[in-house]
Amino acid sequence: MFSAIRLLPRQPAGFLRRWGMLNQTRLIQKSPVPAAAAVPDLPPAGADRSPPEGSASAEQIAATFHAIRRVFSSCSTVDELLAVAERRQLSRTEALLWITSVAHMAGEQRVPAAHVTAHPCYRAVTEQLLQGNTDRQPLHRLLAPARALSELGVPPDDPLLASLITDLIWNLRKMTMKQLVQCFRLSLTAGASKPTGQLRALTQEAIQRRWVEITSGEEVVVLMKHRRLRARLPVPPVSDCLDPRVSPYAHLRAALTTLTCSDQFPAEFVRHLEDRALDAASTATVSEVSRLLGLLAEQRRRPPPLLRALCFHAARQPEPVAYKDAVRTLLALQKLNFPDQMLLEKLSRDLVSQTPSVERVNVISSALKAAGLLHWRNTEFLEAAATWYERHLDSLRPLDIVSLIITLATVNYSPTNAATLIPALIARCGREQLPRPQVWLDLVWSLSVLGRSSADQLRSVLEPEFCRALQRERIHLGARLKLANLEAYARLKHEYQGPAVASALGSPGEPVAPPRSQDSETLQKAVLEALVNFLPPPRYLRVGGAPAAGCAVDAEFTVGDDGAPVPCERYGSALPGAPSPAEQPPPGVHRVALCTWSYRDMTLDSVELTGFNQMTVNLLELSGYKVLEVAHAEFRQQDSQVVKTKLLRQKIRDLVAR
Repeated sequence: MFSAIRLLPRQPAGFLRRWGMLNQTRLIQKSPVPAAAAVPDLPPAGADRSPPEGSASAEQIAATFHAIRRVFSSCSTVDELLAVAERRQLSRTEALLWITSVAHMAGEQRVPAAHVTAHPCYRAVTEQLLQGNTDRQPLHRLLAPARALSELGVPPDDPLLASLITDLIWNLRKMTMKQLVQCFRLSLTAGASKPTGQLRALTQEAIQRRWVEITSGEEVVVLMKHRRLRARLPVPPVSDCLDPRVSPYAHLRAALTTLTCSDQFPAEFVRHLEDRALDAASTATVSEVSRLLGLLAEQRRRPPPLLRALCFHAARQPEPVAYKDAVRTLLALQKLNFPDQMLLEKLSRDLVSQTPSVERVNVISSALKAAGLLHWRNTEFLEAAATWYERHLDSLRPLDIVSLIITLATVNYSPTNAATLIPALIARCGREQLPRPQVWLDLVWSLSVLGRSSADQLRSVLEPEFCRALQRERIHLGARLKLANLEAYARLKHEYQGPAVASALGSPGEPVAPPRSQDSETLQKAVLEALVNFLPPPRYLRVGGAPAAGCAVDAEFTVGDDGAPVPCERYGSALPGAPSPAEQPPPGVHRVALCTWSYRDMTLDSVELTGFNQMTVNLLELSGYKVLEVAHAEFRQQDSQVVKTKLLRQKIRDLVAR
């Protein structure tokens, strides 16, 4: 019509209006009008062409379109839905809806994409859409089939998918921020091609230019998730690997590391995105907050204002946290080192209420692993998990049993049904059922922390053959510490007389010391400065001895029944793993071991020690020591030396009087 108007000479406005109304009348006469009878199984073609609003046929056309949707949804198989297009030619709107329905159903029923694209009906609809003009379709009707085809796995060179992506590129200026984010995600999942590359570049530019329009948590999550682009690196050819001038380890490293990450957005935009996330935190759902925390932990970004806002608003949400989201949140809080108390209380309530209704054991196992990594000693959740395990003993796998026992030992907690539950679990989990020796070592060590290990179990991990099997797995410091703990525990508790673990590991005489954090060293130094005021070394106080049995002992000394200091030089050390002392203290004289506990040595939600530190206390008590425990919360380093010395004197008197 517009080309015809350009060919006409200049005419008055009244003539143009009459000419346009005449042509509009002719178009209306040519277009088919659906009958007023009952809607058939498949409505006639052209029924989706929208007439002027308020006309008599608008309601009928809307009903016809809904009938089309009902016909598509009533199909039970992909082939049945594909055959719908054979009954008559679909309009453009119906064809786009049909493409979306076919792709979704094929994805749900796991039908290969090649089966769909090779069907004659799909090809016929594709040709129809390529011949027509889809520019006038609403943007959501173009996005839906493009995303559905991409999720199904249709290659990017498919004519229909490429045409839809091209139409989206031409309509980017009309899109809202939500649609831009959906296009950006589509460009990342649709595969590598020239149209998808253009769509990615243009959407990135538009999103960065219009970043102030980001308002929802879902948009922030998508952009955060795809902030970094993973691309494959080329592996060097074999001829280059044989080059003697180049180290073979460099080629091996390049062959193993075939993935690299590159930033898709500049650092300034990422900061803008975090600012928008801070504004959207009040309206974000619990699931969105959980996903965003997981992404921040994965990308090692720790903006404190954003973390506080996310945790605060998530803790206030009335809706319960799904189990999967709760596990993701616990892992994120552990990686970010941000254990927000309010959010942990909400997670505790939701986990405890949902645990009895959980059906899959791997869900409970994942939650237990997350709680163990976080050192979260929530007794209500641990009791609920132990009760669930007791009710589902027959469905448990060996690794699920290991998850529960290791978590209980890590947070130093024995449930009320431990006397019956743990023996029943161990009967279903033997050494031969576990995949690696390291897992069996962790299990036996955890049982020892809980006081449930047997002499046979201890002997099995102290055998030279088992130690050599651990060495083949590149034994780490944690395994060495656990072996040293178990050797001392077996000798003290079960009078084990086997060979030393250090000899079996090929490192005789080499002490195994647990790592100490800077906070622990600062607290230890402050306590020792106050202790030497009435226990001067080396006559009355022994400091800096060689670590034995993997125990973290800060100092040792001897006192009488009244708490008065007694010279300790003549008695020697009786620490676990050390040589036997030449002389034992007489009655009325007590050996005391000093252990300082920083914040990291405690479990969350309690003042109890972690399992490793509790094992140290158990070994010292079995060796005949009274353990003087000084926690960070009760020893204020800002106090004067007089106050600190008075506190330590009183603690020693109370310890001896027990």
